[in-house]
Amino acid sequence: MKKMFLIVIGLMIHIGLANASTVEFYDNEALFEASHFSGSLEDFNDTTLSTGLTINADSSSYAISGGVMNDILSATDSTTFEFGSAINAFGGDFDLSPGGIGMGIELTMSFFLGSETVLTQQITDNGFFGFITDSTTLFNKVIFSLGNNYSAGLETYNLDNLRYGLHTPSEVPVPAAVWLFGSALMGLFGASRRKSTAVAA
Repeated sequence: MKKMFLIVIGLMIHIGLANASTVEFYDNEALFEASHFSGSLEDFNDTTLSTGLTINADSSSYAISGGVMNDILSATDSTTFEFGSAINAFGGDFDLSPGGIGMGIELTMSFFLGSETVLTQQITDNGFFGFITDSTTLFNKVIFSLGNNYSAGLETYNLDNLRYGLHTPSEVPVPAAVWLFGSALMGLFGASRRKSTAVAA
């Protein structure tokens, strides 16, 4: 019975974790802002970055001018946005047209202990692009590298109104499977107890 109890608890935890690791993508700035987002805005109106934000670019073409950040990604160049605290929301207004059709931008989340996760979606169009992870998946860096969407060998882009910070959902839903396992566990425990009582009598 004890083994069964541990197995059920393990399955409940596993299902909870599997449902927790999610990434939501946004191409609409208003929806991103409305999703309980609270954080910082870097508008690139001057070369002084917001407190806690650092940007390290391999390319010598990186610059902040005209109220936007300009950058070029190649097969060997990447650009890293590092934050002074843990975040789970990142987005901005992208313009991929300055250099014509490029390769798009691949994004990688980097975590405090050094592990990394490449996002399943790349930035391939002009306009707002953002993503939010669940509250248990906090990262401190986002790395831009060359995407794989077109045949050109570079991606020249502008970035404006960078948003980053925390998304705090108003309510965290409990997966239905957890309740099913919980009720099954109660049933097994009750049946075992009745059996033990009958044997003792």
